[in-house]
Amino acid sequence: MGLNENEQRILQEIERQFYAEDPRLASAVNRVGPLSRMVPKPVAMVLLVLGLATTIGALVLGDANIGPLIGLAGFAVMVGSGSALAKALWIEARSADAGSSEDDAAEDSKQS
Repeated sequence: MGLNENEQRILQEIERQFYAEDPRLASAVNRVGPLSRMVPKPVAMVLLVLGLATTIGALVLGDANIGPLIGLAGFAVMVGSGSALAKALWIEARSADAGSSEDDAAEDSKQS
């Protein structure tokens, strides 16, 4: 269930006040996890495809002894890189939304 316009406006005002009152705490809250900082988006995409190919390859060509281990390793790479990519995209979208709301606030203050 989404927020209506009034609730979104109130939430944005609370967020602006939070950043204004304690920027150090705000930056600590928004700190990116270590995995997302270490893996750039293009590398995460390549690892995601490589993990998927490894998993499928292990299933298709699987040896009874080592095939499941290779498939499991490929799946772990796929899940890790997928989550790093998702987090990076989420942070990018969130910062773009914050930037546009800051631009809107600047426009509103100029008009007032």
